Amino acid sequence: MITKMKQVFSFSFLFMFCLSIHAQVRPEGFIGLLPAIPLNVTSMNKVQQDEYLLKVNELSQQVKAEMNRRDKNIEASMQEKNKTMMKQNTINGIDPQKLAAMSEAERQAWAQSYAQQTASKQTNTASAQKQQQNSQNLYDLINKQKKLTDSLNRINTGFINEFQAIEDDTERQTALDKINAEMAEIMSKTGIVSKEESAKSDALEKQVNAEKEQYNKKYITRYTEILRRVETFTKGSIPAYYRLEKITNDISLAQNGVTISDEPGAMGISSVDGYLNLLSGIFKYKIND
Repeated sequence: MITKMKQVFSFSFLFMFCLSIHAQVRPEGFIGLLPAIPLNVTSMNKVQQDEYLLKVNELSQQVKAEMNRRDKNIEASMQEKNKTMMKQNTINGIDPQKLAAMSEAERQAWAQSYAQQTASKQTNTASAQKQQQNSQNLYDLINKQKKLTDSLNRINTGFINEFQAIEDDTERQTALDKINAEMAEIMSKTGIVSKEESAKSDALEKQVNAEKEQYNKKYITRYTEILRRVETFTKGSIPAYYRLEKITNDISLAQNGVTISDEPGAMGISSVDGYLNLLSGIFKYKIND
């Protein structure tokens, strides 16, 4: 118990030290604190599993706290920004609710249409050209946002499908059902039994242990192999999320005259949170003795 308390204290102290260095908590700060994926997952006992999950949960709570802090700041900031946005959009004849409900394709069409309508109303050629350029810039930003979002989502969806394939694997479920049935049979024969029945139970127990070992090795290996690739992607995609965040802010600024957030890193932190959720399931397919 004392050892666990020391570990939690040390981990918390390291996180607070990180906070003291960076006024704004960036995703890189959390990346540096991610627990390494164990090399010996199949052989870890229940105590070791609990100790590892304690570290994962500790960091996960810190990440969620930072996400909540940012959400509250954005909510408070947007209350004032929305007032400005509503006034500006009313002046420009734009329905803010309709704009927010648009798909990316509809926004692109709107950007082009709005540019043409606005330009046609301009009597000054220079002003019309400037308006057209601004609308073209907005159109380009929306395209960049869509391409980057689609790219990131495609990779994340691929990982989700791989994890789901393990869950939906009929061979896995059949093997698990067989092991559970055999374990139930062994438990039903505990107590005073004949030597013959005892020998059968011992043989069945050896068989079950071999099946459990095979099950653990096969499905834990599949899960951790995907998890390692998710870890690599999570760490490597932080710059892409920074770019996406900036593009999204630039679009908001061009459309509404306000940015969504002045604190970079929210999307990257959300990505780290998603990875930690997957990491917390690292022992999902482990059958303990």
